[in-house]
Amino acid sequence: MWKTNSGFAVFCVLGVLTLQAATVWKDAVDGDWNTAANWTEGVPAGGNPAFMTNTTASHTVTVASEPADIATNLTIRTVPGLTTTLDIAAPIAFTNAWLALSTGAVVRIAEGGALNYNGKGATTVASDQTVRIFHGARLSVDGGLCDVTNYMGQFRIEGSGPLTSRLTVASGTFRYVPQPNQNGIRIYSGGRIEMTGGVFEATPDPGYGSAIYQDYGTIDVAGDATFYLSGHGIFGSGETRFSGDSTLVLTKSGRQKINPNRAGDTAWVVFTGNAGIAGAGSDRFTVGAGRAGSWSELRFEGTGSSVVGLTLNIGGTKGYGEVDLLSGYVSVSSYGVRVGCQDEGTSSDAAPTGTLRVAGGALWVEGSAAGWSKGMFNGLIVGSGNQTVVGSPSFYRGSMHISGGVVSNTAGFFSVGAGQAEGDVLQTGGEIRLTSGYAATIGLAGGTGRYILSNGLLTAVSTIYVGGATTNALDRYLLNYPADRHDAQGLLKVAGGTLSTTGSLIVGADGDGVLELGPTGTVTAANVVLSNATSSVVRFVFDEKGTGQLKATGALKIAEGAKIEIDARAYKGQNPIVPLVSCASREGSFAAANVSLLGSATLEQDASGVSLRFNHGTLISIQ
Repeated sequence: MWKTNSGFAVFCVLGVLTLQAATVWKDAVDGDWNTAANWTEGVPAGGNPAFMTNTTASHTVTVASEPADIATNLTIRTVPGLTTTLDIAAPIAFTNAWLALSTGAVVRIAEGGALNYNGKGATTVASDQTVRIFHGARLSVDGGLCDVTNYMGQFRIEGSGPLTSRLTVASGTFRYVPQPNQNGIRIYSGGRIEMTGGVFEATPDPGYGSAIYQDYGTIDVAGDATFYLSGHGIFGSGETRFSGDSTLVLTKSGRQKINPNRAGDTAWVVFTGNAGIAGAGSDRFTVGAGRAGSWSELRFEGTGSSVVGLTLNIGGTKGYGEVDLLSGYVSVSSYGVRVGCQDEGTSSDAAPTGTLRVAGGALWVEGSAAGWSKGMFNGLIVGSGNQTVVGSPSFYRGSMHISGGVVSNTAGFFSVGAGQAEGDVLQTGGEIRLTSGYAATIGLAGGTGRYILSNGLLTAVSTIYVGGATTNALDRYLLNYPADRHDAQGLLKVAGGTLSTTGSLIVGADGDGVLELGPTGTVTAANVVLSNATSSVVRFVFDEKGTGQLKATGALKIAEGAKIEIDARAYKGQNPIVPLVSCASREGSFAAANVSLLGSATLEQDASGVSLRFNHGTLISIQ
């Protein structure tokens, strides 16, 4: 669109030039929109474009009452240092319009005012920049309503050099509803959405498109503001921050994402203060998606409560995803939390990587095992995949680090490293509670799982498998997982802290399992089974004072071929007998060939367990 010297505007729409009479705000003085004498061609109406482009002084144009006619195109701009303000105190409508807000432009929608933009029209194409806030302009909702419906084209917010362009909401509502198959509001570098109150609603087509297209723009939601996303809502490259008592609402059956726009980009969404997520209606929230080399991060730093929805996926099809819980409360229902796992629709050449870090607060996971889809686990899952790639036996990777706070898995499985995946859990503090009756697995169906506990507490009420588990034992058919894979790799290392389960602890049921106890670790289970389907090892590592202890409140079962490894070289204590394993009853024993012992001691096995007798020699007293 070009404005001519003769007061006309030229529009190029779909390759056809049209000439329309332009009406221009005459003088740089305050006035009413509906006064015809204030315009060169009368009040904007019909197809004539309007210009508020006087550059001699700052001024305000007020919409005090609803105009009789519907306007089309509007351009507002001035020069740096001046402002041209459109103050909307009554409803005003634009149809099939271009709205261009540039240098010094301010549109304020006050209480009682409404900017109703209906973009439905065959003359608009998706690439058109039909609403553009740029060069430091501002669209401000201050008690009124900005209703952008049937939108087609690009709604852009972008800065220019040192100039920041803004869409602000202090009170009232901003609503954005595009036509089917249209993308969302585009926020580029220097562009910002700022909320201190009120409501922001972005509702794209549920089957396509995104509510937000963030390209290093910034979203800042504060106060008691509410930010609604439905359909495929996406936080892209750049930073989004929720603070105060603000709320992110994830609605309808959408799949919201934190997803950088390009390979190598980064995206952050941070919650501070009492801000939180209300996402009970969300189908899936993914942190990290299909951008190779990209970084996506979701952080909870405040005291607020968040309900994420049916699934929290950490790590996308190709990019890296991370969730950090420092404080507050986060709940995930139905399908649970999946860290570095295959998702539905993941291609076989993808390599999702994800990390969950918990330093404080509480994470409540309610994944239901009954809701399995395509053989994928539900619950708290760290590293899982069922597709096979030649030359890449493990390409899904998940890790979980807990140094404080509480993690509760209440309904589904707890799995670390399943199928074509690697999983790692590093616990240096805090507490993990496995209150689901379904099994916990560390290494499963060809996967590699490692759980290292150096401090803190892990409690469970079900059986814990280290190094594989059979389908019958899990009471589930592992659909699409390699049926002939019996080479799971599982390591449970308890160097310190406490692990206890009221179920059994089974090592090496369908693969290679290693249970290692360090100097201050304690492991307690109803029954301890060293099954040795492939390989089963229990290992004890001493420091100067001793080593940890394995306790079976019921039976200790040692299969033929099971191994015990002991490194007691650092021990300087005076106790001649140090218990390693205690039990109510023992079945089987470690054969001499399967005992590896470093240090001056002898292994003893009896009905009450396994212990180590040290050869301290004879003490001679000389007076």
